[in-house]
Amino acid sequence: MIVKNGSATLVDVARAAGVSLKTASRVLNDSPELRPAAAARVREAMVRLRYQPNELARGLKAKRSAAIAMIAPNLADPFTATAVQAVQDVARENGYVVILAGSSGDVAIEESELQVIMRRQIDGLVLIAASSGKSNLKPLRAKNVPVVVFDEPLRGQEVDTITVTNRMSAREATEHLLAHGYRRILAVALGPICTPALSALPVIVLQ
Repeated sequence: MIVKNGSATLVDVARAAGVSLKTASRVLNDSPELRPAAAARVREAMVRLRYQPNELARGLKAKRSAAIAMIAPNLADPFTATAVQAVQDVARENGYVVILAGSSGDVAIEESELQVIMRRQIDGLVLIAASSGKSNLKPLRAKNVPVVVFDEPLRGQEVDTITVTNRMSAREATEHLLAHGYRRILAVALGPICTPALSALPVIVLQ
């Protein structure tokens, strides 16, 4: 059988292994109801023909994509980049890939990216919101897609959220400065809408 590299289908694999398409499909999906000899022939044919499963088609059939999306305002930001690396590491360990998208801090762009990833049938979303009060997660949650909001809590929405301990960190930083004799201490935030920054302001001591 002559098959171009990378173009073999599951039908080609089944034919080369001398089994039915249903049997080849069961091998692909690691079904326990298989004769060892038949499974071995199918796997050998997959290697010989360099068969590559169509993950998109498998995802549509299984109603899962093995993909997690992550949207952030600025993917080049060092803090965000570190978070992205951590998400990718954990996802990879569990057999998932991460689809990244940037919103540039624009709610309209974030909404557009949410619409795109919904069509990709993602299995979950990690969101660093463009705005703490305007992100619309209702369509995703209506489809029972797990969502975790990171860094910037969403006002008025009940969703799993991971935040930095800004209040504790601000206190420790301030105490460190005071211990070294500094008294004129200034806290600089990104802006009045930055909830994590505002949560830290009460613990800043100005003397």
